[in-house]
Amino acid sequence: METKRILVFGTSGAGKTNMLNELTDAHLDLSHSEEGSVFKIRQYQPVRRNNVVYEFFDIDGISKTHHDKLTFAEIEDNINNLLQCFQGGFNLLIFVTRSGTIHQSAKDEYVMFADRITKQQIPVLGVVTNCENIEPMSRWVDDNEDVFVRNGMHFAGMVGTCFLKGGRFEAVVKPLREESVKTVWDAILTTSKEQSIDLITLFGSSSEFAKDVWKNFCEWMSNEM
Repeated sequence: METKRILVFGTSGAGKTNMLNELTDAHLDLSHSEEGSVFKIRQYQPVRRNNVVYEFFDIDGISKTHHDKLTFAEIEDNINNLLQCFQGGFNLLIFVTRSGTIHQSAKDEYVMFADRITKQQIPVLGVVTNCENIEPMSRWVDDNEDVFVRNGMHFAGMVGTCFLKGGRFEAVVKPLREESVKTVWDAILTTSKEQSIDLITLFGSSSEFAKDVWKNFCEWMSNEM
């Protein structure tokens, strides 16, 4: 059976876990920033749709870390896990961000994963959350897509969504959440590559890929110091 692998990244609090819980019918707690969580990967249970198995991987990004708290061993372990995860290649990247101002942290995340690590070899789907106050939700994307382009953030597709759940407004947000699930799945179908992109093969070896990840992380660290 065909398998497609999808790497999800984005800034802290953007709504990755809410989105992935809905797409995969998981019930994981909302993640919180942890010291040492850079490049930490969480894999979700595979989802089968239309005779295709989708595997989702949620990766903690650089903006969630406090570099003065990181240890070499933690970073090394996470990068080794990242290397293992990339062995199977990916068909799609999903960048999750909240509606509103595009902050530097969002740009840093995009540059690290879309530009530096994957070298724009894998299509990126942009998912904008917290669009529940806009009708239709896609209007926020239509009105602001050029802002992302001006910030050097390019996408194979972008969608406006709402993945809020529970609370006093659950009756209101539930249909928006259901609409968002369909919207994201439709976008995945149209933007994901038929064949996975194996970056390790493109680099020539796993060691060369690992060196490049280390280089990019060290360059980001030096800019943060």
